[in-house]
Amino acid sequence: MTVVKIDIQKHSTEQLKKLIQFVRPYHVDLLADKVENQDDFRRCLELGFKLFQGFFLCKPVDIKGKALGSSRAIVMQLLAELDNPNASADSVEQIVINDPNMTYKILRLVNSAAFSTPKEIESLSHAIALIGMNQVKKWATLFLLSGQSGKPAELTRMMLIRGRMCELLAEMLNYEAPINFFMVGLLSQLDAMMDMDLGYLMDQVPLRDDIKRAILTRENQMGAVLEEVASYERGEWDSIKGLLDKRFYEVAYRHSLDWAEQVLASLSE
Repeated sequence: MTVVKIDIQKHSTEQLKKLIQFVRPYHVDLLADKVENQDDFRRCLELGFKLFQGFFLCKPVDIKGKALGSSRAIVMQLLAELDNPNASADSVEQIVINDPNMTYKILRLVNSAAFSTPKEIESLSHAIALIGMNQVKKWATLFLLSGQSGKPAELTRMMLIRGRMCELLAEMLNYEAPINFFMVGLLSQLDAMMDMDLGYLMDQVPLRDDIKRAILTRENQMGAVLEEVASYERGEWDSIKGLLDKRFYEVAYRHSLDWAEQVLASLSE
């Protein structure tokens, strides 16, 4: 997939129409950059843009007194158990089984496009064992994000892309525990998704302190990778430190775009 990014703030609607007509024969996906408000977002949708970046999509709306729903409380409990070194497929099953929707989705994941080989599942604990604890942790976090009413699907897409790209760069750099880089990237925009202060949210999520610091202050190895990915997303090429040759960034980004599409399809079923 070839993506063409256009800064919509530099062009009038008529100019954007001409640019779109110009690139249409090349069968590219159009990414609207600098989407600052709802009017920008709607205008770009009407013009035919497929991908979006900008402040409007990532801006949290602080709602005082908002609490996490019961299903999300179960996800929090699940994440805490997955951080327990003594956790097992059976102990995880005892938590997941309390949420029918999560149970169904985990069972479906084994046969989804995200996994290569369809398998016959004997039980929920069997499905959890097949997926593996790290994958369950990843998907549990996605369940936390899915189903947020009033939020553009594009925000979820951006969070998935960022998480997966952080994970891929960590793998390319031979860093330990790439799954933690995924968590850092994915949750770095959790405030925009949940409309709650990011510091407060980090207090509620049972993650290691180094993961939380990476998200909040861009400290440590994970924070450095997150900063690289965020700069790449914004097209701020001069801010990229170059932990890898820049062609690897493009490969990771394109793969992450495709992966995010598969995940969104699985979450919507």
